[in-house]
Amino acid sequence: MHRLLLLLTLLPLGLAAQPASTGQVLIEVRAFWGKTPLSTGRSFVSSDGDTLTVQKWKWYFRALQLHNAQGTVDPGLPPRLIDLAERRSGQIRWDGVPAGTYRELNFGVGMDSAQNTAPEFTGDLDPVNGMYWTWNTGFIQAKFEGRLGHRPGQKFEFHIGGYRAPYGTSREVRLHLAKKNAVTVEAGKLTRLILQVDLRAAFRKYIRTKASEPMMVMSPGENAARIADRFPAMFRLVPYPKAK
Repeated sequence: MHRLLLLLTLLPLGLAAQPASTGQVLIEVRAFWGKTPLSTGRSFVSSDGDTLTVQKWKWYFRALQLHNAQGTVDPGLPPRLIDLAERRSGQIRWDGVPAGTYRELNFGVGMDSAQNTAPEFTGDLDPVNGMYWTWNTGFIQAKFEGRLGHRPGQKFEFHIGGYRAPYGTSREVRLHLAKKNAVTVEAGKLTRLILQVDLRAAFRKYIRTKASEPMMVMSPGENAARIADRFPAMFRLVPYPKAK
């Protein structure tokens, strides 16, 4: 009897001591112009000497994946509308990530053709969010608006969208991580990452006092597709700063 009681007493301790096989990942999306952090309504001077004021930056994030030597981990997260004006929209939490070290992170910018032609749209894809044109032009993949120069300044407005060939604007981003920047997920722990988005990489050519390109793109076409080609160059994954 005493041995049985001892066994029953130790059993829960043994179960509790077994480590979990998964952890959590929290990705915090932060927008920049070069090295300058962005926030809506705040003016700043760019490295080109121009005064910029960002009024809107919204874009669609989808199809997050992590890769390592064992294969691909896909959480099946729904598309997310990330809005500079809504800080919480840029916090992407992923539970149940297998513990391990990952050297590649992939995701998509914008909705692909299948998502553009779905029978209905809800949540972040609801047209009420102001990111959908019509059935034949589809989603606005990214929306960037503001002013160049001192107020009132020159208006810039980029609504980058379209899903029909040859001017589709959904793009895939593959971030290959150096060994020192690899994503390490530990069992039962939270791994925090920062996904930096440098809008200068895609829009500098257009948003300058001496720009040769128009500061407005509002429909699918060659100009929108050319800007979308620069989307993958905007992204960089960095570790979360360690607490001092």
